[in-house]
Formats: sequence, structure tokens, C-alpha cells
Amino acid sequence: QQPVHEPGHQVVGALTLVAVAAHLGALGGASGTALVAGTGAVAMGISPDGETTIVDGRGPELGDLGSGAWIGRAGLDAAVRARDGADTGTATSMGSALDEGRAPTGSRQQWLDAGGNLGGRLGEFAPTVIRHAELGDPIAAAIIAEAVRLLTATSLAAGTGPVSVLGGLVADEWFRHQLIPSIERAGLEPITPLGTALDGARIAAVAEHLPHERHFHRA
Repeated sequence: QQPVHEPGHQVVGALTLVAVAAHLGALGGASGTALVAGTGAVAMGISPDGETTIVDGRGPELGDLGSGAWIGRAGLDAAVRARDGADTGTATSMGSALDEGRAPTGSRQQWLDAGGNLGGRLGEFAPTVIRHAELGDPIAAAIIAEAVRLLTATSLAAGTGPVSVLGGLVADEWFRHQLIPSIERAGLEPITPLGTALDGARIAAVAEHLPHERHFHRA
């Protein structure tokens, strides 16, 4: 994962707009890193002098490593391969989800090519992977462990200092209890988000001299 530095005093696209608002709300306008871990995954780190680093957020085809979409894809692949007998030495209880209608049972390629939000469809299977990991399934547990490692690496690449973690994945208490200690072991300081992206938009409207100034165009 290569950090992307965003120089200049301008808005640099929709991704940055959303990430800046989330960062502002999560850290209350202070410097630090906001890690968004939901269907996708992106970290934005902003230093006190305004230098910005964005890591990942590249979508389910090329990135979003450790995200709900990433977990769902890995879980579906493991479940289908196990049920097909392709991984004869690896047993996983996730195959039962295929029979219970919680995953596509027909052509996976046809399902993936159906259009719409690919990341969202893949992410629908993430809760199943998380629950099977929590219950001790070794394949699901390995997928979650790798997702935690990837999200921690994304946070670390975005900068040092406090890390506010938000998004649908960390709304799951069990997953959060895997991720937060990993971030701490990496030498970072995880903090509870202070607010939402909407709160961040309010901060941008009323506050001045923020580290985020290069991303605003103030009339």
C-alpha cells in the first residue's frame, strides 16, 4: 500500500471530501488518523502542519484491504472451495452458509458480474465470516486475523498519533476487540470517534486555522 500525498489548497475529489469530513468529525478538527473500516477501507492521516496521507480506498477490485468486501470475498472463496472439495485438507463451517441461503449458490462469476455495488454484495457475507470466526472456525479466524493485520498496516501507513476507528466493521463488538489491540500493538493510540462526518462538516463551516485547510475552498 503506497500512501498518496495530497498537496495544494484545493478539494481533490469525492474520496477526499468524504474522508476529510469523517476525519474532522472523528477527531474534532485535530490532527491524527481516521480509519474508516466498513464495506470499504481507507485511512486519512493529517499532521499538525496539514500534510495529508491517504492510504487505500481503492475499491474492492484493487484495494479496500481488510474491509467488509475483502472479508466477504475471502469467506465466499473459502466456503465454495471447501464445498467443492478443492481444499480437501481444510474444513470450514462457512460452507453451511451456502446451503442456508446466506451466499450465492449458483455461478459466482454471474453473481459478481450482475452489476450494481460489487463491494456491497461481497460485504453482505462479512458478518457470516465474523460470526464463524468468533465461534472458532479456523479458516474464518485466519481471514479475520489477516483483515485485522491489513487494517492495522493501513492505519500505520497513514501516520502516527491518535487513530479514530469508525465504520460498520467496528460496530461489531467482537471484531472491534480484535482490531483495537492490534492497532495498539503497532504503537498507535486508538481513540473513540468524537463525532460523524456531519459533525465534521459543521466544524469546517465554523472553525478556522484547521490542519485540514488545504482541502477547503473558502469563498
